[in-house]
Amino acid sequence: MILDANRPPCVTRRPLAAETPGWRFVFVIALAAVLSTGAARTYEAPVRIAARDAGDRVVASVGLSRCARSVLSRHRLLLAARIDPGETALRLETALVDDAGGDPSVLLALAELWYRAALKRRHHNPASAITPLRAAAAAAALAAATPDAECCDRAVEIHNVAVARLLRIAQDERASGGRCWPGTLARFGVSAVGADPFVNPWRFAAVVVADDVRISGMRDRFRTYGLGVPVVGTRCVDRGRPTETDERFFPTRLRIAATVLAAPSGGLAGAAYRLSPLRLVFHDPFPVDLVLAGGRTLPMATDRTTHLVLQASQDRLPSQAIRGVFASEFGPEVEPGLYMLRPYAPGKIPVVFVHGLASTPVGFVQAINDFENDPVLSARYQFWVFIYPTGLPIVDSALRLREELGRAQATYGADPSFHRMVIVGHSMGGILAHVAVSDSGRNVWDSALSVPPEALRASPATRAAVDRLLFFHPLPYVRRVVFIATPHRGSRLASNPVGVFFGGLVRPSAEQTARVDELRALNGPAVIRDENFQGRSINAIGNLQVDSPLLQAIGRLPVAPGVPYHTIAFQFAGHAPGDLVVPLWSAHLDGAASEVIFPGFHGSEQSPASLGEVRRILLEHLGGP
Repeated sequence: MILDANRPPCVTRRPLAAETPGWRFVFVIALAAVLSTGAARTYEAPVRIAARDAGDRVVASVGLSRCARSVLSRHRLLLAARIDPGETALRLETALVDDAGGDPSVLLALAELWYRAALKRRHHNPASAITPLRAAAAAAALAAATPDAECCDRAVEIHNVAVARLLRIAQDERASGGRCWPGTLARFGVSAVGADPFVNPWRFAAVVVADDVRISGMRDRFRTYGLGVPVVGTRCVDRGRPTETDERFFPTRLRIAATVLAAPSGGLAGAAYRLSPLRLVFHDPFPVDLVLAGGRTLPMATDRTTHLVLQASQDRLPSQAIRGVFASEFGPEVEPGLYMLRPYAPGKIPVVFVHGLASTPVGFVQAINDFENDPVLSARYQFWVFIYPTGLPIVDSALRLREELGRAQATYGADPSFHRMVIVGHSMGGILAHVAVSDSGRNVWDSALSVPPEALRASPATRAAVDRLLFFHPLPYVRRVVFIATPHRGSRLASNPVGVFFGGLVRPSAEQTARVDELRALNGPAVIRDENFQGRSINAIGNLQVDSPLLQAIGRLPVAPGVPYHTIAFQFAGHAPGDLVVPLWSAHLDGAASEVIFPGFHGSEQSPASLGEVRRILLEHLGGP
């Protein structure tokens, strides 16, 4: 749920207090809070699916709808329908040669008969059910489109269950024989097409029916009910060799929401609905929620949450978050970078979510789910995420963010809306956001190195790398920043013995080791200020210590003029002087356009109160130039 912008949130404003020790208890609780961030999960439910399948067979064999019974009684076929529904459907078609077929209930009767016939096909040969399912979906689609259809709801139901079964069977190895799933359907006269290039089914390696996926951990699952089958397609992307511009910013396995509708090529006359090709049309459910069927406008079924949770559940992201801290890199399944989950939308302002230490973009899955389904925000904003291994030194991660945003600017910078970008950073991600809108001057250099720039000895490659890390300017297209639980002045968790111990476990990257060794060899062992690494590798945990000169220098950098910034902080149990990780005095930044403090802990960045405040800020941003 998103808080109403006009409704005052439950907010506490108090003088900033000093942090209390008790680090042993605090560290354990804080670590649990960080690891529990973004707990949305999905899993397939084969037992439930099998039970529902059996239930469908029982229901279909017991009775027909009132509309269908009326038609079959009129043609004296009611008894035959119980014995052989497929043969009965053919006899009904023959009887209709002398009947104008003006009764729309006839189409529904045929749809029910063909669906029952499909359910009676042998389980070990699922492909044998495709032909009757195709006929059922086509007849049901025609029945739902008839303006005078008395039993429209039943027609929609038959259409949806028939299309869902077609999609499942097409991916059954016993039916596909090694073919791609659209190729399996094509063998039986069913073509899969996309109403929009983004949902082109031929680019989906697999399709899962959204109702077959169980979701846990999400506050809201945004669904509508109507004609069509909500599905999630998996599109495989080669970011190194993109076939279109947007693929450079798509995940390698992109989960895409779609709704599938059957589109018959013929009508009832001459059994054209059954004998002509059938199209399964994939629609993008975000811009479309109504469908024109014949002379009627019907609500289209949609599911605009399941694809997002499937995206967040893949690639073992929780374990990758921990690996990213201690190994300073991810496994081969995850590539650091800036990601879009939908095509770039000209005219919409990018909002970039940047996660914190020991986290991933999963920490913003609730936010993206809420905001993409907010009619006001979704009409004006597009939502991106930045993922990075969080054990790297802060300046390294900040450089990666600037470079990725620069790559996006080179691609989409012609759009004026791109130049109103908003960055939302949680925890250490807020520090990266601060760097993106600040000018370093000499401050960051002097905090990291004891040698002035003009006296530093280094190879051209190392010198260029050091300059990129320690000298930076505000990104002109970032026009607002939101800091959520950001430790601008560090956290005592990083400074206490436990934090120092874990900081010592972080392995530096090979590139960083070579760079440091060269600088020490050419400039002496004291070239890098000892306070920044204390005899260990330079890493994010050490950078977050309250006495870190590097962090102090970044915290003192003024935000670029004309860029409003906002602070959201938390108090544990509404009383503590911080959120168990970041004290309030560290989260505070002078000059903020707004500062709110909510009851919560460090992992409350997706709480309703926090997201309500972010929503308010985004609405405020729309009122700017």
